[in-house]
Amino acid sequence: MKNIFIILTIIIFNSCDNDGNDINEKAKATGVWPVSGTIMTDRLAAPFGPRRLNTIYDFHRGIDIKAPLGTPVHSILDGIVVRSESALPGSSLERFGNFVVISHEGINEPELSQTIYLHLNEILVEVGEKVKMGQIIGEIGKSGVNINTEHLHFEYHIGSNNGEIKSENSRHPLRLLPYEKSIPDVTYNKVDNNFIIDIIQKHHSIDLAEVSILAEGMDKIIINFETKLGLNPEYLDSNTFNGVTILPMNFNETDQHFHLQIIVERNWNSIENIQMELLDVNGDKTIF
Repeated sequence: MKNIFIILTIIIFNSCDNDGNDINEKAKATGVWPVSGTIMTDRLAAPFGPRRLNTIYDFHRGIDIKAPLGTPVHSILDGIVVRSESALPGSSLERFGNFVVISHEGINEPELSQTIYLHLNEILVEVGEKVKMGQIIGEIGKSGVNINTEHLHFEYHIGSNNGEIKSENSRHPLRLLPYEKSIPDVTYNKVDNNFIIDIIQKHHSIDLAEVSILAEGMDKIIINFETKLGLNPEYLDSNTFNGVTILPMNFNETDQHFHLQIIVERNWNSIENIQMELLDVNGDKTIF
């Protein structure tokens, strides 16, 4: 079938702020990257939030960083090791493999927090041990059930720092990690009753936290990938909820950009008066 989609409006936004100025700056950060052990950005193999996992939609609770087997893994901040163990096959954490959980304090967050390091080949710290920012805590591996490639899966959680792991506590790791900030390129259009948003982010700044859409006569639509507002509360790995469909495109460590499409089905009269806002992990808002 050809020309099945009739595009009514397309608006393209480049990487600039509300005054039209290019943005190319280091985002606010607290820690070091877990593989480089410095402020040098580790190349992401999978972002936080929506992604495709073997062609299937998956809500990723952390970020993945590929590196050769045995590559050192570093604590991103000062902290105390609260878990250092190997997850047992058949347990709820069986995919974690060898993992470490480190609790942190005083990192400009309102709640308790902890960082989690999964799939390690070897663990080099013990429970109760105090670690410093940049200290080696383990090695890259592929431990865990059905984990087939060497990489670090890294998570940042708030709400607890005693080693308890709840997926709803996961937050975007770029809250804590230094990266080169840029505003994504955005296009949107209307096809029948679908409002389609395409968001393209550079590989080094996949920092989207929230998308909100406001149209005259309609309730505000909010999709927040950190608080999970607007996502299916019963099953985060479902990409459709309340008329909103989230479609991440394929992405790996060789890609220069990450493409996320959001489709909102409503009885739209027009898209001329729609206001859309993107919020990044630093709380910076861009209005379209």
